[in-house]
Amino acid sequence: MPAWLRLVISAGAATALLAVVIAVGARFLQWLPAPEPPAPEASQPADAGAPDEDGLALSLSPAGAPVQITERDVADLREFLAESPGARLARALADSDPRFLGLNGAVVLVPGIEDPERAVHEGRVRLIPGTSDQPISDEHEALVERSRRYATAYNALLSQRASRGTSDSEAD
Repeated sequence: MPAWLRLVISAGAATALLAVVIAVGARFLQWLPAPEPPAPEASQPADAGAPDEDGLALSLSPAGAPVQITERDVADLREFLAESPGARLARALADSDPRFLGLNGAVVLVPGIEDPERAVHEGRVRLIPGTSDQPISDEHEALVERSRRYATAYNALLSQRASRGTSDSEAD
């Protein structure tokens, strides 16, 4: 048999063997679970959007997905709202924490401030625990709405304090 014919037969056999390996591999891959997407790094800054007509900054959450809320989170939110915005602000300032309050969800909402986009971008927002844009009950939905009003009042008080002559270094 000529050498060229042996080469053609060998190439054909190798191609057929490769096709079998690919077919078996494809069948095997069907049995494997789908891979999990990589978790985003905590150090990535959130992408801030423009404030809407209510003065809310919209920013993608670092995780890019809604937070899973539990009944314990609802209880924490209820407890958080029990303290008045003024008392919470006084305590936060005593602890040197001049951040604005925001609501968590697929986006971060920061109501009641002049430049919410900047606050989100600079990391000057503390999220109210238990807030989400996917309520798990009627009570949770009502608490989230109260949280929006609470954050508006708190942030307005903090903004007023900053505008009364507090230096930028103290406000940041």
